[in-house]
Amino acid sequence: MRPALTSQTPARHRPLLITEDPELIDDVLNLAAAVGADLHVAPHVSRSLWSSSPLVLVGGDALASLVRRPLERRRDVVVVLAAKQADDDPAGAVTSPEPWRDAVAIGAEHVIMLPEAQQWLGDRLSSAVEGPQRNGRIVAVTGACGGAGASTLAAAMALSARRAGRTVLLVDGDPLGGGLDVALGCEALPGVRWADLADGEGRLSSATLDAALPHPHGIALLSHGRQGPATPGAEAMTALLDAGVRGYDLVIIDQPRSPLLDDSLDARHVFVLVPNRVRAIAAAAVALPRLAALAEDVHLVLRRAPRGIAARDVERALAATFAGEVAEDARVAAAAEAGEPPVDALVRAASQLLERSGALAPADASQGSAA
Repeated sequence: MRPALTSQTPARHRPLLITEDPELIDDVLNLAAAVGADLHVAPHVSRSLWSSSPLVLVGGDALASLVRRPLERRRDVVVVLAAKQADDDPAGAVTSPEPWRDAVAIGAEHVIMLPEAQQWLGDRLSSAVEGPQRNGRIVAVTGACGGAGASTLAAAMALSARRAGRTVLLVDGDPLGGGLDVALGCEALPGVRWADLADGEGRLSSATLDAALPHPHGIALLSHGRQGPATPGAEAMTALLDAGVRGYDLVIIDQPRSPLLDDSLDARHVFVLVPNRVRAIAAAAVALPRLAALAEDVHLVLRRAPRGIAARDVERALAATFAGEVAEDARVAAAAEAGEPPVDALVRAASQLLERSGALAPADASQGSAA
């Protein structure tokens, strides 16, 4: 049985809720649990918590005491009011000007009403838990034909980016491929697989996702398992990629060929591995026009076999230039069969592909956006 996603909020990313209203506490705690956020709940606030919490939620019952207590102005303060106040007293706190006047007095950026603002507050809690966003880049890797070695190249790219100091999410896009965790020799590692997320919807916390995934060789891996295909729906994939770009420098998708030409393709960079064989070249010629219309940057990579067609002839046939090449190497297949990481020669080639294509952000830009 796979573990479910559970909250692992670091203390520095724990939002603060100031209130003594038990119903408001229950409402906000339930909402926080749904988005994978832990809260610090307090009837009163210390100066240290006020200044250090990434997000401060203030209940309507706590406003007056905060107005009387001078605290330094800060960002990310939200006043949370309950609709029941209006129902109990139409002329009371919610419809009178006091909450909004007091909110201005304490420097609040927003005054919201529950339950109407649940989705907005859930998104705000998730953002607070995750910390600064990385604005990662999405890369898809596919083969022009079956057996081209796209999964191995995707793993090599992930490993090269990790060795360069980037945070990486490697996504297994093939529910019938046997699992990337097997290829990396980490099928025994605990952690969530696609079966745990395929039916999900709504926002997914990148911090919670990262804590739940296995990390072979320092790479966050979302793999398919062996308990039967679990094809993620469009909402699940969208939520996963949104979390990926918020929480990682690079998201690499091992993308099978058949869904690759779907309009839902959401990668700026697509690497197409083309063996120098006649059938692979013919398949690439069919796929390239469609890919060019879907992705901003399509990069051809030659998988060069010693007795295959010359690179210049392949480029002429496809009317395109290769971004790089990887040599057909028996050691690569042997490593994959043994559940070992890709050999260093392939990792170096993958690193060159990422750098030349611009798919890997410069180190200073990546580090500057890190959480």
